[in-house]
Amino acid sequence: MSAKKQISNPGDPRKTALLIIDVQREMFEKSTPVYQADQLIANILDLVERAHQAQAPVVYIQLDSKNYLVKGSERWQIHPKVALKPEDGQVLKEYGNPPFSIIH
Repeated sequence: MSAKKQISNPGDPRKTALLIIDVQREMFEKSTPVYQADQLIANILDLVERAHQAQAPVVYIQLDSKNYLVKGSERWQIHPKVALKPEDGQVLKEYGNPPFSIIH
């Protein structure tokens, strides 16, 4: 078996962004949480760090379903291990109702 080949992305950070979608508390705390949640968070943190190092924008997209992920509620918040930086963007996604609202 050969070693895993690592592929480098020489993309232009001015034309690249990292989108973090629906990484909200509810998705990790419900009765059927996200599969391999700890590994998922670790992967997200690694990607965010690499995007920041490359000076690529990081944008967090949060679902607001009006039923169980109500904007501003505890469950609606971004997972506590994933800390937004002041330069990161946030977009509010209303379930099934585009357009989106930019929060920050």
